[in-house]
Amino acid sequence: MELVRRLHAKALITICLLSCALSVGAQQQATDAAVLADSYEGRPVGNITFDPVDQPLDASDRDALIPFKTGQPFHAAQTRDAIEKLYATGRYDDIQIDLEPAASGSVDVRFITANSWFFGHVAIAGDVSEPPNSGRSSASRISAWASLSIRVWSRPRKRESGSC
Repeated sequence: MELVRRLHAKALITICLLSCALSVGAQQQATDAAVLADSYEGRPVGNITFDPVDQPLDASDRDALIPFKTGQPFHAAQTRDAIEKLYATGRYDDIQIDLEPAASGSVDVRFITANSWFFGHVAIAGDVSEPPNSGRSSASRISAWASLSIRVWSRPRKRESGSC
């Protein structure tokens, strides 16, 4: 029984040490990202791009929300503001900002986004009786020549409070 307790204690200590090491590594990555953003502080903004190119917002709407303007000095504090404003539209599930130095000494800003989607309209056309009186589901009562139309739209939704 003593051997089992020792093995259990060793396994517990190993797990604790690994979780501490991972935590320190994550903190180091966050610090490295902040230092990198600070190294671009005050440089003029070069190109501002979005990945993927197709975005749920028009270019004019995006430009109005983003505090970065081509030719103006880059300020790292504005990255949080830009992400918050884009999230507030409800059109994005994920937003990241990637900074790269340009040959001219400026900094290129790239927004990497994941769109938020929802079903906007569902319509059934054809010989469909309303309401179906039998115990069968309404889908089983649709005749063979009925067509189903589903449109997928970008969904405006509220962001959860407390998240970036």
